[in-house]
Parts: sequence; C-alpha cells; structure tokens
Amino acid sequence: MMSVIKLFFVVLLVGAATALECYQCSSSEIGDACIQSNVTNFKVTQCKSHEYACYITLIRNSGKNTTGIAERGCALNYNYCEKLIHERDTRLALSCYVCTTSRCNFVDALTMHNSSTKITTSFFLILLPLLVITRKIFISG
Repeated sequence: MMSVIKLFFVVLLVGAATALECYQCSSSEIGDACIQSNVTNFKVTQCKSHEYACYITLIRNSGKNTTGIAERGCALNYNYCEKLIHERDTRLALSCYVCTTSRCNFVDALTMHNSSTKITTSFFLILLPLLVITRKIFISG
C-alpha cells in the first residue's frame, strides 16, 4: 500500500513539472492581434516535456513602431531571448520576453520588457509542500 502512495506522488510531481501551457500565436496567422494582450485571440498549447518556458517576441523596424511581427509560444528554456538577441539583425528592433509559469506570456508585446534575469518562482512555491510530503513518505516508508 505504501509503495502505491509513493508511486502516486512521483507521478503527481512529474505531471506537475511537465504540464506547462503557453499562449501561442503568430502575426503571420492573426496579424496585429498577436501583439496585443487580448488572450481571446490566442491558442493555448501544452508545451512538450523538454520545453520549460513561454515566450513573446516582437520584431519592428524601429523601437518606436506600434506594429511589427509578433510570436508567442513554448521555448526550450529561460535562455531563449539571449540566443535570439545575439543572432538578430541589428537593423531591426527585437523585444523578447520569457517566463516560466503556465499562460504567463499574455502581456502586450509593445509594453513588455526584455527579460533575461527575472525568474518566476511561484511554480516552485507550489511544489515545495508536495516535496516535503513526499520526503516524509519516503523516510517513514
């Protein structure tokens, strides 16, 4: 019986760690609606097991343009923006935002701030009690 409970908690933890959902859209599909923060225009996608972040990118001719090419979706990790910024065409203005909680990429692409150091810890705060419970079960079992 105790091994069934242990297995349940392991499955629960693995499921919680891989269930990231992100908003997904592209300007090529829905135009400027992908730039705005109106989530009714976006699809919700479940990220693959190796994708741990959500992103928004906006490419404009200049930083003052109010339109451009936006994209939202799942990213491999939190370094997604750093790679894009280093590989971009320097004649274009690129804004990039990465976050690590489900559906966190809802912000308006024109007002977002480039992210490279902000880490969202709410996911880990949610898992902390589960880890404590699991540890107690494994130690006492």
